[in-house]
Amino acid sequence: MRLEWTSYYAIMKILRSDSPLGGCVERFHSPERARYGRYRACLRWDFGFSCAFCLLHEADLAWYGAEGTGMTWIEHRVLRSENPALADDYSNCYYSCRFCNQARRALPIQSSEGDLLDPCAQSWSAHFHRHHDRLMPNVGDRDAIRTHRVYDLDDPRKKLLRRERKAVVEGIVAAFEEYPKRIARLYEIANQHSNPDVVATLKFEAHALGTLLADATRVAFRMAPVPADADERCGCDPPRSPTLAAGFVSQALDI
Repeated sequence: MRLEWTSYYAIMKILRSDSPLGGCVERFHSPERARYGRYRACLRWDFGFSCAFCLLHEADLAWYGAEGTGMTWIEHRVLRSENPALADDYSNCYYSCRFCNQARRALPIQSSEGDLLDPCAQSWSAHFHRHHDRLMPNVGDRDAIRTHRVYDLDDPRKKLLRRERKAVVEGIVAAFEEYPKRIARLYEIANQHSNPDVVATLKFEAHALGTLLADATRVAFRMAPVPADADERCGCDPPRSPTLAAGFVSQALDI
């Protein structure tokens, strides 16, 4: 009997091995004014489920689902203590990881050292550059240097999470590129043998690789740009159909 193997793995999108330095974040949601905590669904979609400052994605923070863990917060650009009237203004609310939110504490936007950059008004790619697992301010850019310091963009935990993401994504890509070809080759060789012991060994190796490929697929789903626990309804009235902005979609990989 001829042995056949067919791959049923469809193309899916996963996060890149690094968080791209894109353009300004464009807000598409405009929820009715409410307590700022009710904006979470809109903010998650507007900011691509990523921290507006250090660019870590929810999957970096908790790949089993970050919502409800306390790992993501709502950051107020104008501090609530400075202007309570803006606390519930959607345009003053940003999606942030816990690390960035706590690093800033109650530091003001403006300072003699420089001003905090606004990811909805300034492109991170114009002010920062990547160096391995670091997010570095451009030389002489006072605002970027202060933003980097205030939000502690290269906190050791953030650098570790960036390294982990790189390793995970590269592992997924390698698995999808190599394992199907190797499995198909094992079946091809098995079909050339009449020795049942050889065939059994080849089938066992193919099955083992298939198991590894299935594991890589499960991890790939966890590294999707839109997490499994994404809100199906936002806080806008009427609710918008939640869709990831084109800028975030273009940053994802097809595997």
